[in-house]
Amino acid sequence: YHKQCGKFVNVSRYFKHRETIKPNASKLLNKLLTIKPKKYPQKYKLKHQHEVNEALSLIQSDHIWQNAQHLTNYINRSATTKTGVAAAEWFKDKFDQMAKIANRSDVDSYLVATGRYKQPSVVTVIGKDLPGEAIVIGAHTDTFSGNKPGADDDASGITVELEVARVLLESDLELRNPVYIIAY
Repeated sequence: YHKQCGKFVNVSRYFKHRETIKPNASKLLNKLLTIKPKKYPQKYKLKHQHEVNEALSLIQSDHIWQNAQHLTNYINRSATTKTGVAAAEWFKDKFDQMAKIANRSDVDSYLVATGRYKQPSVVTVIGKDLPGEAIVIGAHTDTFSGNKPGADDDASGITVELEVARVLLESDLELRNPVYIIAY
């Protein structure tokens, strides 16, 4: 059993309870790379290649960069801080502005209290009245406490979410299912 994501293999289980043993990293890596990932039966067919390519052509890396810059300007986006709350509110406002610019009325966004944390989750939906199972895209807004701007934890995920939302809002795609974009 091992977990693989893309070309990366999680080797942490090999190091649990082995603080005193120094494994040969290259030997271990070679062993792990020989393990073939399990193949799962395809449950659906990929369709709509033209629409997907069209949507991909709308991606603007400048938007991703600017949003990442904004998020990393918060010194601390911890869920227990006012700046964590401000980051969540910024996400909601950004989504609402994009929906307004795109003149979309099939959207909604709201803040959800998260119990003991000050920072709310932000739930947005495109195609709010569509029937069927929802498609959910999620990333987290918060960071660890301290001077941690969190470019990779998880400003990268939040900025991609915002760009996906912008592309969906501005495209001519006809959605068949609601799409929830959640910043938690």
